[in-house]
Amino acid sequence: MPVLSVIIPVYNTGAFLPKCLDSVLHQTLTDLEVLCVDNNSTDNSLEILRRYARQDSRVRVLQQPVQGQSAARNMGLDYATGQYIGFVDSDDAIDLRYYETLYRAARETQADVVCTGLQEVVPGKAIAPIRYCPPVLCADWDTRWQAGSTAWSKIYSRQFIEGHSLRFPTGLIWEDVLWVLQTLFWADRLAIMQGNGYLYTINPQGTVGLSATKNRAKTLHDIQTVFSLSKAFISQYAKSRHQQAKMLDFAIDKLFIPSVVEDAPSLLQQISAWTRWKWKRRLLLAPNLFCFVEQIEFHQQYYYVLRLLGFKIRLWKCKQLPLQF
Repeated sequence: MPVLSVIIPVYNTGAFLPKCLDSVLHQTLTDLEVLCVDNNSTDNSLEILRRYARQDSRVRVLQQPVQGQSAARNMGLDYATGQYIGFVDSDDAIDLRYYETLYRAARETQADVVCTGLQEVVPGKAIAPIRYCPPVLCADWDTRWQAGSTAWSKIYSRQFIEGHSLRFPTGLIWEDVLWVLQTLFWADRLAIMQGNGYLYTINPQGTVGLSATKNRAKTLHDIQTVFSLSKAFISQYAKSRHQQAKMLDFAIDKLFIPSVVEDAPSLLQQISAWTRWKWKRRLLLAPNLFCFVEQIEFHQQYYYVLRLLGFKIRLWKCKQLPLQF
């Protein structure tokens, strides 16, 4: 049984794939298996995967029809045999000490999940020096929600994953938010370690970027669906109003704030942090929300996002009334 299973979903990332695989296979933690799940790529991705599999017995190539990143990750989970599980997107890369550092943190803290950070990488530009801080075991409920919302900036005990029957919702993007919400909730022991060893490539052709560009309506539909699944999970398992509020805050922060930014990049820059906070709290507490909009062209993003959240909103174009929160 290997120490770690690394799951890499692949779809038409041939330009990035060799760098990704090299960074995983040259880890200082060598006792690992690499499960590459190809989503019926139409470029040379599958050829690259097979070449690496011939050269390194730790690489296993799995194939499925085009079902998306979630289904690919789930297939990888079905085949994984490692004590711990990690995910890497096929257009990203990782520091060579990345998994050894997280594994040692997991062993030291006996954590179900170890969370760390990332740095954004622009192809052709230098990366910042890699640094890791000692892991800190989360001692209270509130601290754990400071962890990021990406599945790949963490490692997970496979026993923990299987014990809670955790899988990604299929056919959706932004699926990481629900996955992380569930793992942060269920983890009895969770460690957070500040670091920037995951190298997230700024790639407009990536899973989220490509979907958002090609079919924004589906992207927003998926965000709404993931939020609905998140609300259902919270309603079923949260034990107090405080837990509900923290988990809803997490889902709103990770789903809807980014969606607003994508729709209107200047929107959040033009309102204060205090106004954003009041907006979020109103969403949590109000069964119905009435928006009075002064400049409908500017504030329509609020209307659309709030409607996605399932609130009943009445929108007036009235220059005499200010925006109310």
